[in-house]
Formats: sequence, C-alpha cells, structure tokens
Amino acid sequence: MAAEIQSLTAQIQSSSENGSIEEELAKARSELAEKDLTIFNLRYQQSKDVEELQRQLAAAQKESEYNLAKCGTLKQEIRRLREPEAEDTIVIKPR
Repeated sequence: MAAEIQSLTAQIQSSSENGSIEEELAKARSELAEKDLTIFNLRYQQSKDVEELQRQLAAAQKESEYNLAKCGTLKQEIRRLREPEAEDTIVIKPR
C-alpha cells in the first residue's frame, strides 16, 4: 500500500512538472465513472437474480406444501384400504 502511494505521488509530481495534471485528473475521473457504472450494473443484475431466485424459492415451497398435503391424503387412503371392510348388509338369521 505504501509503495502504491509513493508511486502515485511520483506520478503526480512528474505530471505537474509536465503540466499534464489536468489530463491525469480527467483520466482518473473517466475511469472512476466507468467503474461506478460497472458497479451499478452489477448491483442491478444482482437484484434481478435475487428476485428470480426468490420467485423460484416461493414456487418450490408451494410445491413442497402441496406434496406434503398429497402425501398425507395418500397415507390416509392407504390406512383406509388396509382396514377390513365392514359389511354393508345386515344379516338376519332365521329363528
């Protein structure tokens, strides 16, 4: 980090001697604007991706709830089918 500061300081001093400090400042501002735009685009894409993942998660949760309910219904039907059936008719024995 200290080496970078020294390097930048040396560049500023050499630039000021050549009279191009204005050009360096304009270049730095341009680079900063490009990087800001890149950051903005990345954040925007991230928010779109998060929204899509949230929609997918909500859909998966709904499907899971439906499947759990269906599983419960099927378990009840299995229990009902395993029980012996009661006779529907009444048998009357002759006297």
